[in-house]
Amino acid sequence: MINYPSIVKYINSEIVNNNELYVYLEYMPCSLKKIINDSADGVLEEKVIKKYCREILQALTYLHCKGIVHRDIKSENILIDNNGQIRLSDFSCSSILSRDNKDEGINQMEQSEFLESIKGTILWMAPEVINQKKYGRKADIWSFGCTVLEMLTGKNPWSNLQIDNYIQALYQIGKSELNPDYPETISEDLKNFLDCCLTRNYKERANTKDLLSHPFLKEY
Repeated sequence: MINYPSIVKYINSEIVNNNELYVYLEYMPCSLKKIINDSADGVLEEKVIKKYCREILQALTYLHCKGIVHRDIKSENILIDNNGQIRLSDFSCSSILSRDNKDEGINQMEQSEFLESIKGTILWMAPEVINQKKYGRKADIWSFGCTVLEMLTGKNPWSNLQIDNYIQALYQIGKSELNPDYPETISEDLKNFLDCCLTRNYKERANTKDLLSHPFLKEY
């Protein structure tokens, strides 16, 4: 059972008309995507980004400690309550790592990379997911980094490449050595924070514990 303040709460479910599953969740008035779209120039201030980053990472830490990989982290799937607190939502792509191999606790998060299927939204997918290599929790970290870029630019990740079809997107993310562009005006701490998230080699990519202790979030 998932029960955490930064994860949307499940209320109930029922089968309707014999074959339709209705799932009832707590009401959230808006999404992070809407907050971004409604902000000036579609860009959030770094102090606001710090707040959202910490809450998202806390939710991911909770999931990852339970062996759950979300696999579709993006601003549309991060909801905001009336107090401005985030709720991670939409677990339709999520998967639980094998019980026999699942790690317990945050210190072993680099292990148990057992998923292989392509799940999620392409522009937010980690390279190892697109390449159908074995992957795990750190695929969420790449997607989280792409979500930070959304907050910084008001645009989808990889918008600098003007990708206009899925084949091109799959190639650029999976086969090239390129990374999404960062805005030139961001702080050095934030740039390094993004570098820790958007490292192509997942073995060198940060986990949630690393990111929560990163200098960018220390002043939050």
